[in-house]
Amino acid sequence: MDSMSNRAIQESLSWFTSARLNMNGKNYSKCIYDLQMALEIAVKGVLLSVGVDSPKKHNVGDIIENVVAERKELFSERFRTALPEIVKSLRRLLYLRSASAYGFVKFIKPADFESIAKEMFQPTSDYISICSEEVDRINAKR
Repeated sequence: MDSMSNRAIQESLSWFTSARLNMNGKNYSKCIYDLQMALEIAVKGVLLSVGVDSPKKHNVGDIIENVVAERKELFSERFRTALPEIVKSLRRLLYLRSASAYGFVKFIKPADFESIAKEMFQPTSDYISICSEEVDRINAKR
């Protein structure tokens, strides 16, 4: 099924592929930017799967938390359990997004980009997988 939520997940995976390439190429600031976009779009995919239009903003943490709280029965226990960490990671990546887009800001050293990218890479991959599985599960019920 070519739903908007499935297309969002595919776009998220594309951003994550870019993050992997940037990680392998040691372009850590761009990796962080790509990780943020990948996770944001994966969360938007979950929102779309339950009929919530994807907002035209990057910080969707509060929105997904509110939707899950109000419509708990639509979401799996696994997703609900992972959601606090997903949102926490999304907010952290969003905070770093503008700095990582330029890579030369004063408050983050190049070595910090490397350690942050390495720290955030696997959890972001895991959270995207959880979002993808949630979209598949919700869409299968239709």
